[in-house]
Amino acid sequence: MSMRIWALALVVVGAAGWLGRGAFSDDAKPAGAPSEAEMEKMMEQLATPGEMHAWLAKFNGGWNVTGEFTEMDGSKLPMCGTACIRMVLGGRWQEQIFNATYKRKPFQGRGMTGYDNEKKQFTNFWFDTMSTSTAPATGTLSADGKVLTLAGEWEMMGTKMPFKYVLTSINACRFTFAMSMTMEGKEMAVGHMTYTRR
Repeated sequence: MSMRIWALALVVVGAAGWLGRGAFSDDAKPAGAPSEAEMEKMMEQLATPGEMHAWLAKFNGGWNVTGEFTEMDGSKLPMCGTACIRMVLGGRWQEQIFNATYKRKPFQGRGMTGYDNEKKQFTNFWFDTMSTSTAPATGTLSADGKVLTLAGEWEMMGTKMPFKYVLTSINACRFTFAMSMTMEGKEMAVGHMTYTRR
């Protein structure tokens, strides 16, 4: 490296350091900006599980699952399995461990569902043995606390496909889960499952 380039690099690094000090110093804070202590308190509040996390925790336990999937030709294929649901990460996320038989083959899935205190919405991620991809789904709980509706968009083979999950709480020992996808502007059922507490 020539002396000229080396000198230029030192100037750039020095300028970046000076700008960095200005950007993060207390003197450079805009008027009305929260103090460090206030920021810490806000972050703590946003990270604290609340009412919606308690709602997710109601599903803790072991479940027997029965249902069916709808194939592209409209035929129905049965599915049966089990699920273990528990709250993890200090009650911030609901983890589902799902094991089933589908098309006479083992099927495994993992779900993570949480509630974002800042965005005021639920978020779900699903992973399973039928795919190496996933897509987040976000949504809200109905006013009566019985129906959680989540929506997202899968990117599959160069196309984007909207999807929807609907969880309906029937009672403390039973809930249903329905999946649908929208193709060519038409929403079609993909699967429906009933969870019964063991």
